[in-house]
Amino acid sequence: MIITITMNPAVDKSVTVEKMYTDKKTRCENLLIEAGGGGINVSKALKELGGESLAIFPSGLSNGKLLEDKLSKREITFKTIAITNETRENFMVSDNSSNARMSIQRYKGGIELVRESKSFNMKSLITYLITGTIFLASCGGDKSTTTTESSDTASMTDHSMPQGSTDTMSNMNMGSNASIMGIMDNSMQEMKAMTSSGNPDNDFAAMMKMHHMSAIEAAQVEVAQGTDPAMKAMAQKMIDEQQKEVAEFNTFVSGHSAHGGGDGFHKDVMGMMGKMNMPMDNSGSIDKQFVTMMIPHHQSAINMSKAYIKSGAHEAKMKTMANNIIASQQKEIKELQAWLDKNK
Repeated sequence: MIITITMNPAVDKSVTVEKMYTDKKTRCENLLIEAGGGGINVSKALKELGGESLAIFPSGLSNGKLLEDKLSKREITFKTIAITNETRENFMVSDNSSNARMSIQRYKGGIELVRESKSFNMKSLITYLITGTIFLASCGGDKSTTTTESSDTASMTDHSMPQGSTDTMSNMNMGSNASIMGIMDNSMQEMKAMTSSGNPDNDFAAMMKMHHMSAIEAAQVEVAQGTDPAMKAMAQKMIDEQQKEVAEFNTFVSGHSAHGGGDGFHKDVMGMMGKMNMPMDNSGSIDKQFVTMMIPHHQSAINMSKAYIKSGAHEAKMKTMANNIIASQQKEIKELQAWLDKNK
């Protein structure tokens, strides 16, 4: 079993607005409340992929209870460390008219322990604070795996890592993998929360915009942290092209009123997301992690575009964009796969 540790978790709340106003009431929609934080995001992504994990995190007051409730509903096993202060809360507003995002944080977070748990002593806690958010492979496959008291860091590591494991903390770069996985998982949850406008053209534009934004964020991680020049250049190309398309989707949605057509496309996409399998690379290479996840991500964009055309695309502009996405991302999948084959 994989153990994830999140030292500063948060309740993430997000909404969308058609346009943000400063001088009058701004109405929002699509409220999404999720459990957040690096390690927790990894546990959520693993659950989506059919895997199991044990999430460990500090939990305090009402937000802590909400965090626990969200993980319970996802059937994610977790262990909490009681704290006296309120768990951190993030609030994000996405402006559809400008593609801007405003992030507001309530409560600074942090850890003020209620007591020292026998199964998670202070010395271990300090170690985790130094190392940040990490996740370890446990030696047990039992879903009821628990962490036993350890008198030093070494004994805890011995308990958590399988004997003879070739994956050590020195050769794993799990932070970037967690980051990219978190981006993909958050995007999937936001898309699942989207309701149909009753018009396939508007639904396609709104959902593909969300899909593109997650690809842009993942590509930004690759550009910032990747080491392969060719892959970094490809990631930058993805950012440039998909940012342009996001702007086109925004323009279309803001100027096109939904005029019927049904929710068949929306239902097709919801079904696709339920079957989507996002592989995980544990090599420690940011480049490989990016490529491994981007291939199925591109394929899902192709599948969405094909479903849109099949469901009865009415607007020529959106149909052209769908066909362009199919052609460009099929080409990029071949390039990504060729790079992966070469760099095994």
